[in-house]
Amino acid sequence: MQSAAIGKKESTAVEEKQEGEDTADDPYGLADKRRQELRERLLYLTQPRASILSERSDARPGACEQRSVISQYLRQRDPRLFISSQRRVVRSFLPPVFRSRHSAADDRPQRITSSQRREPEKLAENQREMERRFSTKKHRMPAEQELEDRILRERCQLPMLARASAHCHRSQLKHNFCIDVLERGCHHAHTEMYHILRRDSAQKAAAKAPAPLIEETPHKLQKLKQCLVDVEESVRRHDYMSAYGSANDLAFFFLKDPPDLWLANHFFDKCLEFGKKIEDDGKMRESEAHCNVGIMWFFEDNISAALTHLEKFRRLSYKQVWETMDNYSYYRYSCLLLQDVYLSQAVAAEKEDLEKAFKLYLRASVMANQAQNMQAEAMAQYNLGEIQEKMGNWQNALRRYEAYLRLSDKLLNFKGVCTGCFKIAKCHAAMGKLPLAVDNLKRSEHIARGQHLDEEIIRASSELGHIYLSMGKNDQAFRQFSQAWNYVELAESVINDHSYVASAMVGISSASRLVVDFSDLVYRAEPEQLQSLLLWRAARQGVQAEEAPAAQNKWM
Repeated sequence: MQSAAIGKKESTAVEEKQEGEDTADDPYGLADKRRQELRERLLYLTQPRASILSERSDARPGACEQRSVISQYLRQRDPRLFISSQRRVVRSFLPPVFRSRHSAADDRPQRITSSQRREPEKLAENQREMERRFSTKKHRMPAEQELEDRILRERCQLPMLARASAHCHRSQLKHNFCIDVLERGCHHAHTEMYHILRRDSAQKAAAKAPAPLIEETPHKLQKLKQCLVDVEESVRRHDYMSAYGSANDLAFFFLKDPPDLWLANHFFDKCLEFGKKIEDDGKMRESEAHCNVGIMWFFEDNISAALTHLEKFRRLSYKQVWETMDNYSYYRYSCLLLQDVYLSQAVAAEKEDLEKAFKLYLRASVMANQAQNMQAEAMAQYNLGEIQEKMGNWQNALRRYEAYLRLSDKLLNFKGVCTGCFKIAKCHAAMGKLPLAVDNLKRSEHIARGQHLDEEIIRASSELGHIYLSMGKNDQAFRQFSQAWNYVELAESVINDHSYVASAMVGISSASRLVVDFSDLVYRAEPEQLQSLLLWRAARQGVQAEEAPAAQNKWM
């Protein structure tokens, strides 16, 4: 370095000496004029014909033709590359006398760049015109254009790459990541990454609609590599808190769309393993890991394993102040999760054993009570009332439905209030207390009409019509069925089955009204009138018997 600096100083001194002699020999400034002409000649020669391969100032035979061919090729491939190469080559073509940084500003010509030779507006206009004339992007797809651009950039970088980093451009991304992990000394991370990729390819090859492989998804592969390395480095430092955080982050990452559930479950198990080794958090991380593992087993329909982990989660979070991001207590959250598990078990057991289903519903009710969630308690009471109703225990069902009605009233759930009144009326009607049933149905109808709940109005009116029919009040029954039919016709969101039921019940109630009048007329009629009525009936039956085959042939 010192010798180079000394050589540069000596060359500068020699040049200054030569300049002084030239000035003394040429008092009229002819040397400056010749120097200016030489500079303009060099700029003229290098401006339009420079290429990316012309890095040397000395020309060789055939170089002009080669430069023109290469320039045309670069224009066709990417005009931006041609323009940037031309500017770079123009700088390299200038002789050392023009590129010297140590020349004085008063007596030496300064280096003139391309931006100084041309106006910026004209340069931008020429560049746009060149891109418009020579660009071929419009004939290629965006993915193909992006690939070609990347290949061009990498080819420009290849001469400057070291031998150790050249494999990054030759091998697959998976291979590069594995080498990177091994270079960092994380052998366990490399082994686990290899087994994960192998199992992923085996599972997705056996699937009917396989998702993209992890090794073919760069962002997933990058996340997997980084977190596995962080986990191994944290375990070596005995920093199990950081290892838990990395594994938990990776598990939730693989739950995103499209999810890899088996991989998320694998890393939740890792979180549980690390959480048991953390000693300074009061077993908070262990309880979180039990919660996540239990939820994953519940998604995979392994109810027994889910119950085991969720019960441990509830036991560890008992009398703790831990809260979720929604400011919800861990203990209450565990109770709600256990309620969902018990409800799913009860629904499955309801088809086979009602006693077992009742016990499971009772456990779900206890969990909802401990969670202090009023809505969950209301649904638990409703489920218990329904199972008691199926078992025929109307008194117990009535008690459960009354509790459901009270909770729905506190929650201002008007649809729940209407449903509770309807169920209570049904229990009273089954026990023979028809006036109480009528009162509850009228209350349900009144609330539904005030809240514009058409389905509840139809259901309450139809049930009132049935009760009035059983009590012999045919006029009131006809009125209730007609009201239900009118709401069915007007409502757009009501299920179509209600229309058939309502129309049939209107016909039945109307016939019941006419039967009473017909019976009174029969009792008061004379024998001759009854005889003529019987003859008319026989004649009518004959006409119907003749019309039946014709109607049948008509529809065949």
